[in-house]
Amino acid sequence: TAAPAGVALAGPAAAAVPTKRVTKFVALAYRYDRATDRTTVTKATRTTVTVQVTKAYGRTAYKERNAAGVWVLVPYVWSAARAGLVYDHGLRLQLTRASSVRAAVPYVTRDLDLHLLRRATFGPAPGALAELRALGRNAWVDRQLAPATIDDRQCDAWLAASFAHLDEPIWHVNELLDNGSLSGWRHQRAIASHQVARQCWSKRQLLEVMVEFWSQLFNVDVWSDTAASRAHYARTLRARAFGSYADLLWAVVTHPAMLVYLNNAESTDEHPNENLGRELLELHSVGVGSPYGEAGVLDCARVLTGLSVSRDSGEFLYAPWKHWVGPVRVLGFTDPNPTQTGGLAVARRLVTYLAHHEDTAWRIARRLAVQFVSDAPPQALVDRLARLYLAQGTRIAPVLRELLTSPELEAAHGAKVRRPQEYLVSVVRTLGYRPTLTGAADATGDLAWLMEAAGMSPLARATPDGYPLKSSAWLGTAALLGRWNGAMDLVQGWTARHSLVRPDLQGFLFGTAVPATCGAAVDAAGRTLFGAPMLAADRDALLAVMGFTASTPLGAADGFLSWRLEHWVAAMLQTPYQLTA
Repeated sequence: TAAPAGVALAGPAAAAVPTKRVTKFVALAYRYDRATDRTTVTKATRTTVTVQVTKAYGRTAYKERNAAGVWVLVPYVWSAARAGLVYDHGLRLQLTRASSVRAAVPYVTRDLDLHLLRRATFGPAPGALAELRALGRNAWVDRQLAPATIDDRQCDAWLAASFAHLDEPIWHVNELLDNGSLSGWRHQRAIASHQVARQCWSKRQLLEVMVEFWSQLFNVDVWSDTAASRAHYARTLRARAFGSYADLLWAVVTHPAMLVYLNNAESTDEHPNENLGRELLELHSVGVGSPYGEAGVLDCARVLTGLSVSRDSGEFLYAPWKHWVGPVRVLGFTDPNPTQTGGLAVARRLVTYLAHHEDTAWRIARRLAVQFVSDAPPQALVDRLARLYLAQGTRIAPVLRELLTSPELEAAHGAKVRRPQEYLVSVVRTLGYRPTLTGAADATGDLAWLMEAAGMSPLARATPDGYPLKSSAWLGTAALLGRWNGAMDLVQGWTARHSLVRPDLQGFLFGTAVPATCGAAVDAAGRTLFGAPMLAADRDALLAVMGFTASTPLGAADGFLSWRLEHWVAAMLQTPYQLTA
């Protein structure tokens, strides 16, 4: 979409905001798709209004005067096709959820150390809280932002036997696939399993959170025709997770996996394929609210012609004979683009321009705030992160440090719900499960199957937009039931019984001090699993299902610490105490 002609776009720090008379299509009936965050207006009336143009939620936004004469944001966005403002229900939800994070919920302890672990890792593992408290929160964040300083040899040893082939160069994987020495299906399955394994057991947890974050933003379906290069693509994202966004974006745009997935390897000067050019603008940089228009998409695709893949090696190849020559314009970027041989440099300049664009800054800042804070993060936080992103030359580590040490994050207890993959990994970490010496691939392959059953097969989103980031997209009954079944499976050891080492559950929960009553046992389990006991009403409801009360002596509770133990521990993990972060 584009902003109205003649309106000077003002950043969040602008002192004065000009006004403009524009057409507004007031929605009378609409459909809203929560999964895609798209609004379809089916009936509207047309009027003319005076608006201010500003920046909110990482995109161009509009204010109108309310009855009190105060300029307030309205849930309307600019439509170039209709040359006017149209209703956006997703923005309405953001505005009505208020400018601050959701109020604290009773299921999540207010312990700030645990809160940081719930957000900056895939869930607290045994020993993680003590380690964080020994360092202090800020020092812990700094250490996580320097992953090379963290000893991860134990995780590396667990994974070495199962995933060594994932370190091969693209040309060698391509050769092995061609001669039949390597099964494409097994290789692709291993790529997804390896990412899950590091989420479960790596001590470099913030790195793995960001690898997953970038994997969804720059989604390449692991089951697409990218078997030769997809493992290298995962390594590329991991190596650049904390670096410059400009460097990361260029590495993605020129990677064989992305070039094949979005068909740019087939793009030519005579027939430019728009897939990569469109997604570079819509998903990977400035976003659909930026006024590049269809002409900008076409010129972006033209600039990217020539970025290709070698048929022989599967490696990146710049093919100048495919490059479109002629003047190009994308937003404020222009270039005469006069030669085929110079096309690679033009593409680099365009990608660098987009990475440093203000709209990209606000979009990446907001996405990070949604990941770590809430579905509707405070606008002041987003603005602060975006400015820091620009001031730091698109470097991600300083933005993450600001975000993870911010008061907005500290205030966001209970404002996130774990997505299926995050939730199931958190169960593994909470219970202290680890793989057998040779079972990492099997264990995480089994985990991936449980995630698929819950609607989130790892790295397998078929569309370029990646899995929805917002918690609200994962509150349906199917996804919830999948998570419940997965937790029961993991606690009772149905699927990964032979590939996971599961500690003695009673000893893990209580140590040597066996509680005297059922209520005391559930309270102690809550402290081990969640950092604090469940609310008394929730504990009593859990016990009532089994026919017990909080005061029932363990001696009178048939099988409570034996054959019933796995059942009620799984039930605890199926509640918002584990689902909420």
